[in-house]
Amino acid sequence: AVVAVARVRGSLWLDLGVLDSGLLVASKYPIVATKFARYPNGAGEDVLAAKGALFAVVEVPQVGLVVVGNTHLNAGSDHEVRLEQAEVLLGALRELREEVKSAGKSLAGVAVTGDWNIDGKFFWELGTPYARLREKMEREGLADAWASISELTATPEDRGKGEGYRETEEYLVEYGITSDQNKVPSPTRLDHMWVSGGRPDKVTVLAASEWRADLELRKQWHSGSAEALVLLEAQCAARLTDHGAITVDLRFPIAP
Repeated sequence: AVVAVARVRGSLWLDLGVLDSGLLVASKYPIVATKFARYPNGAGEDVLAAKGALFAVVEVPQVGLVVVGNTHLNAGSDHEVRLEQAEVLLGALRELREEVKSAGKSLAGVAVTGDWNIDGKFFWELGTPYARLREKMEREGLADAWASISELTATPEDRGKGEGYRETEEYLVEYGITSDQNKVPSPTRLDHMWVSGGRPDKVTVLAASEWRADLELRKQWHSGSAEALVLLEAQCAARLTDHGAITVDLRFPIAP
């Protein structure tokens, strides 16, 4: 049962009463401290929301204090905006670590998750926006849980997979895909969990049937069918999410 919730309300556009951060951390263990860092930048319609990073310090029995973070980086095509937001997130995490230390306590670990809007399905590739994000996170001792357990080192094409493989559920599972809604299938891994202190034992993604837009309707939409678009919109409205939620099992050392 959930016994503690951390949430931030309010908007950058308070006078218009538009949108808050949309972030929430729920825990079955006590939350002993929280911190929210609002992103000072943004692009497109996302500027109407109070986007930022929400952290909760959770007291986990037999483990100790664990920081759980949640964020939703800017949508759209501007990766520079997102990478700047990641720097703000990491700055707030450093401050929180210092606050815990100043209180005479120590952290057992950190887990920061959310929708990063940066595709990490081919996490081994260099020079990509994801590679730049990963470098920033690893400087703070944070590892991508999915990349930590995945044994993949090549694209489907380099592995000899045939045409149409990227539309299959096997592909989604193998590459940790969490988003695929466009007219033309373009699966991406936008939802990550970055961890330290704990070892990822297992990472799973919600079954595609729960979140992915229907492939056949999307093909009809791509061919110009207005009826297919109406059906797709109704289908998506009936779902709780348009992303595949990730679940990470973390193993922490038992506190002395």
